[in-house]
Amino acid sequence: MSSLTESRLWATAAASESLRNLTRQRRSSLTRALESASTKSDSNTLPPSTRRPCPFYKLIFPHPVSVAMDAFKYGAIPGVDAYFLSHFHSDHYGGLTASWGNGLIWCTKVTANLVRQKLGVDARWVREVEWGMGTYVGGNSGGDGETLWVHAIPANHCPGSAIFLFERRKGAGGGGGENVLERVLHTGDFRAAPWMLRHPLLSPYIDIIDPETGEKKRKEQWIDTIYLDTTYLNPRYTFPRQSAVISLCAEMCVGIDSGDENWSMRGRAHPKAGLSAHLNKPPVATTTSVVNPHPPGTLLVVIGTYSIGKERICISIARALRSKIYAPKNKLALLSTCLESPLLASLLTPDPLAAQVHMVPLMEIRPEVLSEYLQPLSASSAAGRFTRVVGFKPTGWTYKPPKGAVMPTPTPASSRSTTSPDVGWSPPPELPFTHAHLTPARGSGPVSACYAVPYSEHSSFRELACFVAGVNVRKLVPTVNVGREAGRRSMGEWVERWKAVGERRRRLCGGVAEAGVGVGIGGMGSAWEWEEGKGEGGEEAMFMGQRDWEEPWQGKVEFVGV
Repeated sequence: MSSLTESRLWATAAASESLRNLTRQRRSSLTRALESASTKSDSNTLPPSTRRPCPFYKLIFPHPVSVAMDAFKYGAIPGVDAYFLSHFHSDHYGGLTASWGNGLIWCTKVTANLVRQKLGVDARWVREVEWGMGTYVGGNSGGDGETLWVHAIPANHCPGSAIFLFERRKGAGGGGGENVLERVLHTGDFRAAPWMLRHPLLSPYIDIIDPETGEKKRKEQWIDTIYLDTTYLNPRYTFPRQSAVISLCAEMCVGIDSGDENWSMRGRAHPKAGLSAHLNKPPVATTTSVVNPHPPGTLLVVIGTYSIGKERICISIARALRSKIYAPKNKLALLSTCLESPLLASLLTPDPLAAQVHMVPLMEIRPEVLSEYLQPLSASSAAGRFTRVVGFKPTGWTYKPPKGAVMPTPTPASSRSTTSPDVGWSPPPELPFTHAHLTPARGSGPVSACYAVPYSEHSSFRELACFVAGVNVRKLVPTVNVGREAGRRSMGEWVERWKAVGERRRRLCGGVAEAGVGVGIGGMGSAWEWEEGKGEGGEEAMFMGQRDWEEPWQGKVEFVGV
């Protein structure tokens, strides 16, 4: 594709995005209500002249099967044969309704459950892509014809979310090798993790057996194009790892609920001040019984969530408090029947008084709303039990880099070890997340406190750097925040820098391709061990990771279809 052609495509996509934003601003609530009532069957029925053109970065393959990714809002797209849905968030499934009939919808099993149950889409339009299985999508499987295959890899985003790897192949064979003509990865929304670079389909190196000698050798594995989730591709969003945020939030909740004097509704108390206050308390007469106004079990924790998403922090805090999780009726039904998580199902309850952890919509996490939420559940009411409420608003957008923080950039390693596969470069430094970062929002008080915490289900800037530099990729296409040319140019500069680091990693690793070295992970093993359950609580750290939500790959890839 020439630079002129690509510039024109971006200009068209940016104009479409600008039109969407302008239209959204101008429409009144009455207009939206009227549209909702009159176009219940959705944009599928709108005349073509009223629809925005689908941006080019949502059209993945022109042949042998034309694929559109998360592009339901554009109605029936001319020439598209397969519509893929990366995960069940409204900004991705928007336009998909019960009246859908424009083509097959390809997604994971959990997402398929949600599409059928919540949206009412007819099951005949839904195709499930299994984890760890190469699935035949279509094409001419006879002779030298071309076929399209897809693999679903957990995206570490929300339940059912997937990274889709497409492979254009020669003929009907599903075994890969020399038959693969092109490999394209669409990340959807994802939070990059080191195990992704050890996945046999994404690893920059794969072990093969030399047919002549029988010896194991290492071979480079390339991805031609990656459509990348660039939500936080900005150095100001080098927020902390997810497990660190979860751990500290859980520690605070347990501390407040148990009466630990090192914790208060305003966060972490200074240990010396807490000890001093304790030592300076006047002696209490032995005949006087002191009634604790906040006995254990009376702290209510309210967590902002989406229709699905943010379950990981809810589960972790509930387990730390040894509590159930309450969700409203409709959400409870969705979580119980669609997500296929025995762990979550065992914790859910329809009784708000039986759970210290409550799920509410993200936008309701405000101090004044929390105070109102507590009233009917408080110990002062007839049937209540709670005396205080803490609310968490978990999103990466709340993150602010500390003053004087140096904006990170991947740094090439100055040297390498010839005995370790973890060579090639050093990832940018990780900023810590400590008690000092837990600051209550304005309006919080001794009974109701609200905390915005940088818990994100998208990749941080640092994680994007590690991922891009760790894979072998020829071209990257941003998919988020692409409406402004200046923004695209800035993202492009970062990506090119990371690709250059990846090239250095390839050169340094090139001489370590002997048998037994393994697939290699581009120097990220020691930097990212926290996601693998090492060094931070073992089983608990693994619980906080992807494995409770998706079936992890088993080190092999199988193929179905044709």
